[in-house]
Amino acid sequence: MGHDSLYLSENDTGPDDSVHSMDGVFMMRVPGKDLGGRELEGLRIEDIGPTLLKLYGLEYGDGVDGRVVPEVVEACR
Repeated sequence: MGHDSLYLSENDTGPDDSVHSMDGVFMMRVPGKDLGGRELEGLRIEDIGPTLLKLYGLEYGDGVDGRVVPEVVEACR
């Protein structure tokens, strides 16, 4: 995000001396809705799968890691 290319010409030093970060970005757009550009704290990458499955009305088993993020589900209703 914020660059003209998929590749950076320089190597930013991150926690592992690469262009990696401990933090990630999950962006979501719902056509016809203004979700307000909010920031949610404390989420894990494992939370994306269960949340998307819930939004699509799909079932998932007990073996799925992560949790449904209620703020995302509510914002999409």
